[in-house]
Amino acid sequence: MSLILRVVCALGTIASVAFAQLLPPAVTVDGPRHYDVQQFSADALANLTFEDMRADGTAIQFIRGYFPHDSLVQQSIARARVWMTTLHNNPRYGLQLDASGKVAVRAQQEDVAEHDIATRLATPGLTLADRAFTLQMAVEAFTSTDFPARLPIAERYVAQLDALGADGAYWQYRARSVLLNTYYLLGRTSDAVRIGLQLVHLVSVLPFPYRGGPGSNIYDKEGDLVYGMILDAVGAHPNGAATIRALNAELLAATTPPASLVAFDSTFFWNGEDWKGKMQLRVKTTNQIGQQGAPLSASYWVNRGVTRDTSREARQRTQSIAVNDGTIRVIEVGNIGCGPCIAAIPAMERLHHQFPDVEFNFLTWTSGFWGNRVVEPVEEAEKLTAHLVTTLHVTYPIGVVFAPHVPQADGSSPTRLLLPTFDQYPEIGTPTIYLVDGHGVVRKIISGYSHELENVIVTGIEFLRRNATLPSS
Repeated sequence: MSLILRVVCALGTIASVAFAQLLPPAVTVDGPRHYDVQQFSADALANLTFEDMRADGTAIQFIRGYFPHDSLVQQSIARARVWMTTLHNNPRYGLQLDASGKVAVRAQQEDVAEHDIATRLATPGLTLADRAFTLQMAVEAFTSTDFPARLPIAERYVAQLDALGADGAYWQYRARSVLLNTYYLLGRTSDAVRIGLQLVHLVSVLPFPYRGGPGSNIYDKEGDLVYGMILDAVGAHPNGAATIRALNAELLAATTPPASLVAFDSTFFWNGEDWKGKMQLRVKTTNQIGQQGAPLSASYWVNRGVTRDTSREARQRTQSIAVNDGTIRVIEVGNIGCGPCIAAIPAMERLHHQFPDVEFNFLTWTSGFWGNRVVEPVEEAEKLTAHLVTTLHVTYPIGVVFAPHVPQADGSSPTRLLLPTFDQYPEIGTPTIYLVDGHGVVRKIISGYSHELENVIVTGIEFLRRNATLPSS
């Protein structure tokens, strides 16, 4: 062993011993530990901070990061006007015209924006890609739920994009993604269906590598909300279920790469297999839409009424919630260790107060440990719910499923056992949110988190209120 290596090892040993001496007497460094947690006593203090990192820190970050939407809109308009004052005093050319056009729309100077966009498009020798990019930016600039009167202008730019033909498919797809989101949130279902169907048909037109690229990946998490909005809009129309089956078949077919690409690089085959697997999971999940939902079963409940929550035993005795009692339900399935799942909880709490006639639920599970210790499920359930109730001030029902880890015969990582609830309400995204109507029928599934999640849930609730009957099959 070289001298340098011996010195490094010695310093590491000294540091470990010193760190271990800093551990307070109350820290448990002996006894059973979770299989994922380091076994060295010197790491015990760090392990004990794990729950703060996975719950408290994440929760506080999202609470502090929330600002009312209307105030943000007004702030952005004011900032854009300041920027436009600066831009008017300087010449703008080339790519600068794309950005200045977007700023001008936000500053409510639409005529200036259209002039800048037209100037950019009139640039001699502009490539198709640059032209398509400028038109996509124009669509995005004039597409907003806050200013729906601008949408006809956005549609005119979409028509110019379409005139570029198949070579502009990537930018046509991206522009329609923004339009779909806006029409859906505005409740303009017919427009959402029209744009959504066009968007799906574009997937097979895209060059195969672009089908999984940034901004056009319908098969991955960034496409979950796009896919969900299309299904929700289409499903509300006559023959909705049949149309959804046709769209799913089209998206599955588009995961097969051309043989020439596979011959060039086998990576394209594996990309297609990955997209196909994710799409098949979606198909399996969408089959639940229109089906009867199962009762919400959990091993431990809180926020289900004063008389039921007076003791640990009472919480454990309360096992299930029926979903066919005439009440619309919004059910979030997620893990308290998942940042996006935690991010969704403050939005759910706000909506719980906004819609007192709708029941909101959060379903999660124990992981078998707390800090660096293996604990009893009920102890972890109490700690999990303490984070939610005391840190996030959640007042709607929380169900915790006891999910022990079962050792594997081959020595690999133990598997987690879940109650049947998670067969009926699987977590296919982080988080997964189910909207169930008063008949107990699953009517909408939202996979994943985005800044639009709160608006998407509101749109779903209002849709269920307007359409009490079951969707067409």
